[in-house]
Amino acid sequence: MEVVYGDDVGAKKDENGVVSLLNTQTNEEEVLPDTTIDQDGTEVKLNYVIQDGAVEVEVIDPNAIEPMSAWKCVLGTAGGTGTGGLAGAGVGSAVPVIGTGAGAIIGGVSGGLTGAAASCFD
Repeated sequence: MEVVYGDDVGAKKDENGVVSLLNTQTNEEEVLPDTTIDQDGTEVKLNYVIQDGAVEVEVIDPNAIEPMSAWKCVLGTAGGTGTGGLAGAGVGSAVPVIGTGAGAIIGGVSGGLTGAAASCFD
C-alpha cells in the first residue's frame, strides 16, 4: 500500500527507523505506527519506504517468516553428495563403459543437488 501526501507534508525516518509525517505549515508531526492488527486479528509489523511524495507501507507477517538454518543446508547438501557419490561409484563399477570414477562424479553431483533441494529450500 502506498500513502501519497501533498506539498504541505513531508516524511522522515530517524536513526532508529521511526517514520513520521510532518505538516510543514503547522509543524505538527505524526509518528506512524510500527505494528497494527490485520483483517484476521493478527498483529503484524509495518515497514515504511519513503519515496518521492509517498510512503510505501509494507506489512510483515511474523508467522510467515521461517528461520532457515545454514547448517541444515550444508549438512543436507554434503550428505546428499556423499551418499550419491557412493551409490554412483557402485553403479559405475557394475556397468561397463561408465566406470567407478565417472559414476562417483555423476552420483555425487546428483546427490548434492537433491540434498540441496531437500534441505535448503522450503
